[in-house]
Amino acid sequence: MVGPDTELARLGPGMGSTPLRVTSTRVAAVAYGLGVLALLVVVTGLHRAILPGGLAGQVGHNSEALAYALSAAALVQYARPAALRAASRPAAAAVGTLVLAGVGCALLLGPWPSSVVTLNESAFGVALLWPYLLLPRPLRYAPLVTLGGLLVVALLFDTRIVLDQAESIVPALLAPIALDVADRTVLEPERPDRPVLRLVWIGALLVLAVSVNLAARWARQDLAGPVDSVIDYGQRAAEAYYGWVMIHVFFGYLLPPRLRRDERSGPTEVSA
Repeated sequence: MVGPDTELARLGPGMGSTPLRVTSTRVAAVAYGLGVLALLVVVTGLHRAILPGGLAGQVGHNSEALAYALSAAALVQYARPAALRAASRPAAAAVGTLVLAGVGCALLLGPWPSSVVTLNESAFGVALLWPYLLLPRPLRYAPLVTLGGLLVVALLFDTRIVLDQAESIVPALLAPIALDVADRTVLEPERPDRPVLRLVWIGALLVLAVSVNLAARWARQDLAGPVDSVIDYGQRAAEAYYGWVMIHVFFGYLLPPRLRRDERSGPTEVSA
């Protein structure tokens, strides 16, 4: 009697991986569908009729996190593989950044209700993320990218663009740690999965989100010093923490590496 493993081996990798590809496609379709539906509910204000007042307000204020997570996940899963096969990766990075920034400008300057205008921060956030996604992997200097970004923010902290775009900038600052330290399987599913490290990172993001929210109530009493300003800035970027948590949940648990390995195509950038 031929066992299932023997039969899959006889059929070959293409046939044997078909069930996994079908499963990953279905999971992705359901996840993106529910995410878009949830975003529409929040943007249209229907969530106020479903959720209690306090919770509805909190969810409404963090719609950018869901928009960022949906956009970033789609870029990673669909746009990035295509861009890696492009004739010129720098050109793909530049075009993608310009398109996403254009979407951000359209959301910011268009005649939309405030619940739509606020999503410009998510668009600008993924515009900053896109060129980083196309850097060759493995990326050994990822923490230095975050440190360099923090230095730029510190130097330009009093400028309007830095202050107004906290929800766009902080997600980009977290990206190197999220993608190239805490969970490298998001971009490289062939890498060994490290679920403990992922969980620690997710926990750290949630603790940070709750901590800055509590601390901001104290800091905003006067905003007299640099510590108060940093706490306020960190709280205004709370969408960054929740957005990355959703991204890690999606690629770590809903669509784990084993489901994504067989659907990978294009150049492989894994090295020892």
